[in-house]
Amino acid sequence: MKLRIKIILFTLFYNVNCVANTYFDPHFLTNDDSDLVDLKMFNNGLELPPGKYKVSVYVNGEYISDKEVSFVLNENKTELVPILTVGYYIQLGVNKNIFKNKKYQDQIVDISKYIKSATTVINVSKMKLSMTIPQADLTVNPKGYIPIDEWTNGVNAGLLNYNLSSGISQYGNNYESDNYLNLFTGINIGAWRFRDNSYLNQSFNSNHTKADISSFNNLSVYAERDLPSLRSRLKIGRIYTPISDSFTTLPLRGISLSSVDQMRPDSLLGYAPDIRGVAKSEATVSVYQDGFKVYQTHVASGPFVIRDINSLTGNGDLKVIVKEADGSTHSFIVPYASSPLLKRENQTDYAITFGNYRGESGPHPTFMQATLNHGFSQGVTASTGVQLASQYQSYNIGLTKNLGYYGTLNTSITNKKIKYKNDRYQKGNIFGVKYQKNFIKSNINLGLDFSHYSKNGDLQLDDSEYFINDNTNNGDLRKNTLSISISKNIDNSLSFYVNDNFYSYYNNYKNINNFNLSSSYYYKGISFSLGLNSQSNYNGEGNNNSVYFNTSIPMSFFNDARINTSLNDKIDDISYGLSTDLKGDSSSQLGINGSLNNGNHLTYGININRYKKSSGMSVNVNNNNNYGSQGLIFGKDNNGYNINFNATGGMIYYNGNIILGQPIYNSSALIEVNDAKNIKVTNESDVKTNKSGFAIIPTLNDYRSNRIALDPESYPNNVDIAMPIINVVPTVDAIVLAKFNSKIGYKALFKLNYKNGIIPFGASVNLLGDNKISSMVSTDGSVYLTGLPKNGKLNVEINRNESCQASYHLSNNETKKPVIVKGLLCQ
Repeated sequence: MKLRIKIILFTLFYNVNCVANTYFDPHFLTNDDSDLVDLKMFNNGLELPPGKYKVSVYVNGEYISDKEVSFVLNENKTELVPILTVGYYIQLGVNKNIFKNKKYQDQIVDISKYIKSATTVINVSKMKLSMTIPQADLTVNPKGYIPIDEWTNGVNAGLLNYNLSSGISQYGNNYESDNYLNLFTGINIGAWRFRDNSYLNQSFNSNHTKADISSFNNLSVYAERDLPSLRSRLKIGRIYTPISDSFTTLPLRGISLSSVDQMRPDSLLGYAPDIRGVAKSEATVSVYQDGFKVYQTHVASGPFVIRDINSLTGNGDLKVIVKEADGSTHSFIVPYASSPLLKRENQTDYAITFGNYRGESGPHPTFMQATLNHGFSQGVTASTGVQLASQYQSYNIGLTKNLGYYGTLNTSITNKKIKYKNDRYQKGNIFGVKYQKNFIKSNINLGLDFSHYSKNGDLQLDDSEYFINDNTNNGDLRKNTLSISISKNIDNSLSFYVNDNFYSYYNNYKNINNFNLSSSYYYKGISFSLGLNSQSNYNGEGNNNSVYFNTSIPMSFFNDARINTSLNDKIDDISYGLSTDLKGDSSSQLGINGSLNNGNHLTYGININRYKKSSGMSVNVNNNNNYGSQGLIFGKDNNGYNINFNATGGMIYYNGNIILGQPIYNSSALIEVNDAKNIKVTNESDVKTNKSGFAIIPTLNDYRSNRIALDPESYPNNVDIAMPIINVVPTVDAIVLAKFNSKIGYKALFKLNYKNGIIPFGASVNLLGDNKISSMVSTDGSVYLTGLPKNGKLNVEINRNESCQASYHLSNNETKKPVIVKGLLCQ
């Protein structure tokens, strides 16, 4: 306990925040001028010398990003000021008119010369640069805005993901084996991402003539990169058309250019109306929905526009209250309803694709597809799209309207023109209506989706082979589709869901109806679900009906009920399921799931199944670790057995190093901690550094600030990391290097003795041969140092005229301690 107090007190003294122009008189420590300690580093309030440091940048209390910044002394040499470019200040939102006759790349040493009331303060203990800039000198950036210059493309590196599945089974005299390997490989070079997705499949069946079947297939191979200035992404290769409401997704060999909605800050994602009003003075504007305050901001006198309200769930008019400086208020109503089809006012999304269709068989026509969505005022969004090929043309136009309390309504018309082999043309069209309504007070969601197809309206571009062969049998072409969905939540514990999908066809083809009714209940961790499914058969042989019931009981329920057994720590939950087809056939399953270690890395599952007159059992074991995940499943029933093995993982090749980890499908972080192994990453249970100090965080959020933090509790005794937190903002599929500067060595608290006394407070200490390992003597003559080798010599600057040296040796027993405490003689 005394040791902890000494270290805390020493840290407080050493990191004391000094006020500018304060002078520390060394005579307080001694009356003998010959013993005066040199305390000039405290004078003028400086805690750091000028230089380049990585700091967290805050503007008016809001975090912006981490940035490496150069600091110099101001003209009075009393404090450090940052050197930042004009362009960076503009990206922070500073009005560009303030920097007259300055170029984008010009450096600003002291922002207070341009904005008198602006301030910059560096907090050394937190390495935090706090900037205060008056609102009058700022352009309004939406909440969550991060300057594009802070986005990072990451490092040049290679990656590989693998998914291996292998199984064998024997039922009666039939023996089968099936092996599957999927490889997703890639290379990152600057802003470019090169990717390939392929798989190998091999199967064997003892009853088949061709017993051994092998195949290799390529799913996609492409190159892509972000174009931040256009808020877009370019993609080239074996790709797919972007997802849209106008057309189905198609595979092609070609090129696409599309806008990227995720490049917008969170406050501009989804739909929210622009709020326009007038303030008579400096006022506070508050926005309410159904009695809850969902937004608040301060505005200057005059007209105002609010565009950065986060997208809200459900429907319900917004009540806007403007509170003036004198306390008076006035209010107005803005209609609001939510829908994924709505765009904010003046927001535009687009996608353009060109190439050759790559279907499994038939012709591969060249085609072009383009879509455009734009948000207008009054809650109106217009959309249009076109598909053009030599045998096929399709045009789509749609409108979506925010009806406020009454929900949202979308209508669309699609016109198609199809060319037959003998140059005859056929026309088709689709008329669609979609309606959504969320009843907030009753917590009910209603959705309707209806489409009517003319006789050729259901044919798509990938059906072009059908027309080239001039087959006039319309087969199962759809005529009408209707989908109705209703959901309701009660107290966040009970929910109901109803969905009915109806399909009718031309040529007397059988109509199809799929109906689903389900409910779920949650109580003290226990979940119950009950449902009914009814599906029409395509062959007209009636319906497939089923009723099911499932429940899952966590062991924490028994702990809360003070029912303790020896299995409570090994079992996570017990589940049971029962289903019947209402014709006499039923199946049931009893399952037990749990973990075999404290970190939940090794998990298991035991299932007992019964179907008709057959019963069986299966056992599975899964291991999730720093290098991926592996699983083994064994099943046995009355007819035979099966054994399956699964393994997934990823790896990154960087700067001559191969680092293993979990699969990587999005932007990721490559952690490097100078040869420090087994250091854990906060909030990433299965991630820790390998023997070379590398680790992989497999998933980051693109264009968002991601906090990467190391767990200090996992540091080895000989490792110290001054800045264990890094924030990164990756672009799409970037591999970001998060490099932590660590001191590899031992931590020690030395009590320094000198001339029958102790070294005075304030004396500077450094390790000879390594000036980076340095510190200052505390009031009791102790000095705390990190990163020390087992043997070394300390140089102690006592005052302007006197110094001494102290040698030390750390024994093997001492190096096992978190902090070594020992006395040294300085001479």
